[in-house]
Amino acid sequence: MIDKIKLNMYAKDKSELDDAKAKLKELRMEFDEQNKDLVSTIKGLEENLCCYKDDLTKEAIDEYNELQVKKLTGGIGIRIGTVLEYDPDLALSWAMEHGLCLALDKKSFETIAKTQSLNFVNYDEKITVTFPKDIKLEED
Repeated sequence: MIDKIKLNMYAKDKSELDDAKAKLKELRMEFDEQNKDLVSTIKGLEENLCCYKDDLTKEAIDEYNELQVKKLTGGIGIRIGTVLEYDPDLALSWAMEHGLCLALDKKSFETIAKTQSLNFVNYDEKITVTFPKDIKLEED
């Protein structure tokens, strides 16, 4: 049977939560309006950074592909990972044949698949560009 005291407490807390969320939304809207120049500046800068980062990422991959250098200007780096594509059913069958599980442990399987060549797994290289927290500009 439903405990009416707990139900009343739930309803009271839910109502208070809804009111608090509505008040917070109102305060955020007021803040955004009072600080619209700052909010606009932040949005513009975030959009700029996104565009620059996209361009720099493409340039970093091109530079890595050309020179095979992983440490680039400004502390930008290249990491090389392996992306695995496989049929989960075949992976589960393989794991069961090798006494690894009754259900596929994806993480363990992928760890093994990265060190062994399995004929039902496609191995693709994934290049990840890393950006440091602070860009170090080198003077020429």
